[in-house]
Amino acid sequence: MRRSRRGLTALQGFLLVAVVAALGFANERITRELKPGDDFSVAWTASDLWLHQRISPYDESVIRAAQLLVFGRVSASDVLHRPILFLMPMPAMLFYAPFGSLTFQLARTAWMTLSEVGLLALCAISMQLARWKGPPWLTGLLLLFAVLWYHSAAAVLAGQFAIIEGLLLTGSLLALRRRLDSVAGLFLGLSSVMPQISFLFIAFVLVWAARARRWSLVIWTCGSAAAIFGLSVALLPAWPLQWIAQVLRLYRTADARPILVAASSFLPGATSWLGVGLVLLSAIYLAWEWLAVPNQQDRWLQWTSALTLLFTVLLTYRTTTGVFVVLIPGLVLAMAVWIDRWGSRAAGWVVLHLLALGGGLWWLSFRTSAGDQESLVMFLPAPFLILIELWWVRWWASRTMRFPL
Repeated sequence: MRRSRRGLTALQGFLLVAVVAALGFANERITRELKPGDDFSVAWTASDLWLHQRISPYDESVIRAAQLLVFGRVSASDVLHRPILFLMPMPAMLFYAPFGSLTFQLARTAWMTLSEVGLLALCAISMQLARWKGPPWLTGLLLLFAVLWYHSAAAVLAGQFAIIEGLLLTGSLLALRRRLDSVAGLFLGLSSVMPQISFLFIAFVLVWAARARRWSLVIWTCGSAAAIFGLSVALLPAWPLQWIAQVLRLYRTADARPILVAASSFLPGATSWLGVGLVLLSAIYLAWEWLAVPNQQDRWLQWTSALTLLFTVLLTYRTTTGVFVVLIPGLVLAMAVWIDRWGSRAAGWVVLHLLALGGGLWWLSFRTSAGDQESLVMFLPAPFLILIELWWVRWWASRTMRFPL
């Protein structure tokens, strides 16, 4: 029995290595033909110049070097009106620095491969959190969807950090379920390197942990985040102000309004106050949902976590739709509840839903996108559709699956 298990484990390990190697080989060929994506290009440039020349990631020379890498030229007009900005805080160098020591081609290939494997892992963890009970063929379809739908492709091609961020956040929930508070806190602390996605999620988990008297989770989360921040300030004391200036520059050079604010402009008679009102109402509603979660309710905690991530992408500054990969846990949870409630009858609806969402977004992209610029319309379908689905399953999600005592 032990030999057969060892043999099976060895076979699984061999297959995993073979798949990753095949992905790496394919990605190396792909990256030779594709234009560099903005996010990873500027991140690699920033880490390369920081490692080898000690230049701040927010320096103008980083912007010019990234413009040259992406566009093949540097023009004063592009630097002024369409700059490629490094928008991550300095602690993100913890993840990017190893790639900055490689050539761009090799680093991009490795990052793309890591992103694709990360998408599969993100979907798999999401299914485990949602206690997915779908048949194997439907599980395979869902994993395929997680890699191929439009927003995943946008994240992979642009080289966004959102995939790793999603892994850290879902991994913290899995560790929390298993009462590994130190691991969960460490993951949450690491996720703080992308605060525009993690800040509401971390706040929610800390509120929940305090109400549940899980003080070790609070200590590990705050301690690890403080340690990472302190180390980054020691390496580059001026980075917080430089980073804030970079974010403000984004608002001056691009339409970075939150999705909820931008979407409100489509309503008849909309004013700027309508967007502000929607943001305030959303914050009040989200706080109410946070306080409604009981201490020992597993699926309700997963539901509120997914809702928090969804409102995060609706309320923070807008860059590209690749950040929507963090919505995968909410999508999986909604479909898991459907299968729990209606069994095999829900499988057909899940298939139609995945095909419509996957194909519909790609069709919309071809119809609306101009060059490498995403239309505002591309930011609307996925978050609002998943929001409706989460509201639809709220009653069932809040009344099942308690934590084991």
